[in-house]
Amino acid sequence: MRVAIHDSAPAEEPQDREPQDRSTHAVRLSGWNRQGRLRSVVAVAVLLTLPATAFLLGRRSKTLAESVNEALPPAPVPVTAAVEFGLLGPGDVFRGLVAAQEVAITLQLSEPSLVTSQTSEAGDTVTEGMSLVEIDDRPVLPLAGDLPLINDLKPGDQGSVVEQLQRSLQRTGHLDAGDFSGVFDANTSDAIASLYRAGGFDPPPLVGVDELTQAMDAVIDAEDAVAAATSAYREARSAGIPTGDLLRALNRSRADLESAEAALTTAQALVGVPLPASEVVFVSRLPATIIAPPPQRGTVVDGLVDVAIVAGGRPFVRVDLRTTETDQFAPGSRIEIVDEDPAGKPGVVRAVEARSDGVGPVEAFVARIEFDELPWSALGTGVRLRPVVEEGGIGENLIVPSLAIRSDSGTRLYVLKHLIDGDSIRVEVLVLGEAGGFSSIEPLDPGSLSDRDRVVVGFDTSADREPP
Repeated sequence: MRVAIHDSAPAEEPQDREPQDRSTHAVRLSGWNRQGRLRSVVAVAVLLTLPATAFLLGRRSKTLAESVNEALPPAPVPVTAAVEFGLLGPGDVFRGLVAAQEVAITLQLSEPSLVTSQTSEAGDTVTEGMSLVEIDDRPVLPLAGDLPLINDLKPGDQGSVVEQLQRSLQRTGHLDAGDFSGVFDANTSDAIASLYRAGGFDPPPLVGVDELTQAMDAVIDAEDAVAAATSAYREARSAGIPTGDLLRALNRSRADLESAEAALTTAQALVGVPLPASEVVFVSRLPATIIAPPPQRGTVVDGLVDVAIVAGGRPFVRVDLRTTETDQFAPGSRIEIVDEDPAGKPGVVRAVEARSDGVGPVEAFVARIEFDELPWSALGTGVRLRPVVEEGGIGENLIVPSLAIRSDSGTRLYVLKHLIDGDSIRVEVLVLGEAGGFSSIEPLDPGSLSDRDRVVVGFDTSADREPP
């Protein structure tokens, strides 16, 4: 007997299939392989970038403390400077200008007048007797003197102004030396006439002529009266007529004649060339340089007229300063001129004045330095100046920037010594001198500060500085 063994799964009916193209199968297999390799590459790339991504995410994740610290302003960082040992330097160099006080030459006119000629201009040197300007065809002559000419001077006047005039006439060569009596006499009158003629001008008209004429007429009349009285007296005496009254009349006429002759002598002394206040001005110092010239030709002037503006007084040096520089120009301190020195020796600071616009705080100052031998030829010249450091006064000591010097609420001065670990300690000092922005100091506690230590001169609080 034959037993037939079958599979438990029902047998599938054979199906008709189309034969498969081998090339198509190969293409499908090839595509599958490419996709598999691509997936493998992507997986490897993801695995490689995971640590970097985690690192970046960790960097971008900030704690609350970190965010608060970044919002706060940066802590101030000390700015330090080295401590040196030596002599205090000569100081900063400043620029100044040789100047002089501006003086107005004024003339008082009693009525409107016309400027007919401008005989001087800016930059000219004013000397005694030169013509500054012509007004109504008459010159205006400057003479040296500190007393003003208020009224005309004429023969017979006396006083300090007359003596001042006589000294000026002597300096200009028109009056004999030593004739300083202070009395306006005939010699003074002749010297004035010579002054005018030397400038090419006619002297002022004589004064006292009318009075002299009257005095001469009075003398003639008195002489006639004496002659008449004498004749009457003689005739009466010859005729035997009493002569008492006639004698008394004769004596009176003779006395009148003496008075008339004395008046004539006085009148003769009062005749001469005057000094008109409208034509002569006294200037405190001559020669002087004209800064602003006289009024132009054709200008009508009246009252008090500025004939010219000149540089008067002794030349000095003017220096413009900032607030932080005034400590080097304290009144009384000595200043020297660097390089070629027109003065020959140091000058002295006489005044330091503030310059303000009247609105904001005072931030600019002007120092006035006077030199004994600064020549007028240096006027308008720029010079370089330096505060004088007295030799042998301070000697060698510790030198620090002046910005390092601090003071407490009292009178103690100190510096902040910067330590290696970043901290600073207070060192009390005695300031021996200052020049050029540096100070010579001596620590009160010997050894607490030494050469090559560093001191704090300020603090940097800028947000854009480089981190330490």
